[in-house]
Amino acid sequence: MLKKLIKKATKKSKVETAKDVAAGAVIGTTIGAAAGILLAPKAGKETREDIKEKSKEITENVKSSVEEKVDEAKELKEKVASDLKTKMDKMKDVKEDVAEDVKKGYTDIKDTVKETKKDVKDDLKEEKIIEDIK
Repeated sequence: MLKKLIKKATKKSKVETAKDVAAGAVIGTTIGAAAGILLAPKAGKETREDIKEKSKEITENVKSSVEEKVDEAKELKEKVASDLKTKMDKMKDVKEDVAEDVKKGYTDIKDTVKETKKDVKDDLKEEKIIEDIK
């Protein structure tokens, strides 16, 4: 169960990261290329070189963003796993405490019933009711 939760959280994080990075890369590349072509008062060859350089910069930015998001996803996975382990350990401790309390309660009730039975029997003997019954 723990592995499934961690896997699900990690997968969801990775999908969201991939979507964000892809959208950012497409938008950034498109805007950069369009702005470069439309606003550059340079020759075609120079404009193409500028676009090429900007594309490389954008690619590096995307790679950097992806690496950051992957690191964040790993940290989240580790935090979730750690939190779940801590909570599972606490639940085990509580379970053991409850089991011990139930066992002690059962023993106490059993002892009380024995004592009550003995007291009733002794009271009946004092009143000689038991001797008359036998």
